[in-house]
Amino acid sequence: MDVDNDLEQLMAHLGEFGPYQMRQFALHIMAAFTAGMHMLSLVTVAAVPDHRCAIPGVDVNRSVAPWNTSELTFHIPREKGRLDSCRIIDHSTNQSIKCDSWVFDNTYYESSKAIEWNFVCDRRWMGAVAQSAYMFGVFTGAVVLGSLADKFGRKTIFYLSAVMQLLLGVGVAFIPEYYTFLVIRFLYGVFGSAGSYITGFVMTMEIVGPSKRTICGVTFQAMFAVGVMMVAFWGYFIKDSTLLQVVYGLHSTILIAHWWFANSLAYYGLSLNTGNLAGNPYLILFILGLVEIPSYIMTILLMDRTGRRSLISSLMLLGGICCIIACYIPQETATGSVSAVTVVMLGKFFIAGSFAIIYNYTAELFPTVVRNTALGVGSMCARLSGALTPLITLLDSFDKKLPSVIFATIAIASGLLSLLLPETLNKPMPQTLEDGEKFGEGDTACASCFGRSKEKYEVPLASME
Repeated sequence: MDVDNDLEQLMAHLGEFGPYQMRQFALHIMAAFTAGMHMLSLVTVAAVPDHRCAIPGVDVNRSVAPWNTSELTFHIPREKGRLDSCRIIDHSTNQSIKCDSWVFDNTYYESSKAIEWNFVCDRRWMGAVAQSAYMFGVFTGAVVLGSLADKFGRKTIFYLSAVMQLLLGVGVAFIPEYYTFLVIRFLYGVFGSAGSYITGFVMTMEIVGPSKRTICGVTFQAMFAVGVMMVAFWGYFIKDSTLLQVVYGLHSTILIAHWWFANSLAYYGLSLNTGNLAGNPYLILFILGLVEIPSYIMTILLMDRTGRRSLISSLMLLGGICCIIACYIPQETATGSVSAVTVVMLGKFFIAGSFAIIYNYTAELFPTVVRNTALGVGSMCARLSGALTPLITLLDSFDKKLPSVIFATIAIASGLLSLLLPETLNKPMPQTLEDGEKFGEGDTACASCFGRSKEKYEVPLASME
């Protein structure tokens, strides 16, 4: 009963739907958004277009063969007024027989797993089993992760699922063999549409007041539908099924602690992608390291004057913008090459400065009792992004600009999100969990810009009482 009373008192302090609940809910509903996207991803990634048997001597390219011409009726029997999609006429016996190769209508789908692996006719079961594997994964995740969330905590399972659905969502795109694909699809279902979704919903219901549970619960479900809509949106624009699945998977980055993760991603993205720059690679790599030194000096001079929040946000935004600009500078001429290298070095200058701030800022944000754990989690996220960076650079096989755009977009988004964090400059570090909850309450960049007094948000820390 004491625990229940403490919880009721805490909820009374927070209110029905205060700023804290609002921020948490904004994160939780993203889990519903990604769950809808992952759940329906196979609809486009493994789509089965209209198809017919390939005709020897007539079809020379599976994707551009003639379709529904009068010539085809000589080779393909009709069934209920339509061309039979699974049989072809053997003119030596004048009998229809099963075919073993097909051509596909590319009006809506230019590539898919179904086209690659022929999920048609006698092999239709392969597509159905692939979707069922995902759904069995969702079933397993709902049972297993649900109980683990009760045992180890909601947030632990939420973030574990976020990381796993990112890795599996991107990794499944590159699986070349069907049965391995099924296994990864199963695991993808465990974490992609069960772990974060269910724990996110439960956490939402637990932190909002009774009068807000209806609207928050229904809004949570509505975000699942938005995720489904995004499946169609990206499918319309991205015709390569491998790249399409990668894009679906990368959406899970929005569930991860951005300003740890994203900063490291941009940092290593700029560092490891130097091979795309024209010029002496050893000189470029040397300068990339050298440019960090003045960046650190600048950070030392500015961090205690401007504060942590505004500086890290500005540096990440500028670094992300440099990433985008650099990838659109043509390097065919000497001038273009020098310009591209200069912009990349400038981007590395900004990102290195923000990278230098993160550990200080993290240590100042979290209370003593969890400070080491928080730094450990942040470091883990940074190492994860470093591991993903070489894989993201492989996407240049689809479009040379794609890796840089991904690095830049995540850095810019995270630079904007960091403005929601409280400022720690000249503030006593929180000691207890209660201090941590109260620290910087309401102190965001938006509050400062609109002239709201910071003193209003100052809460005496337990260590100062």
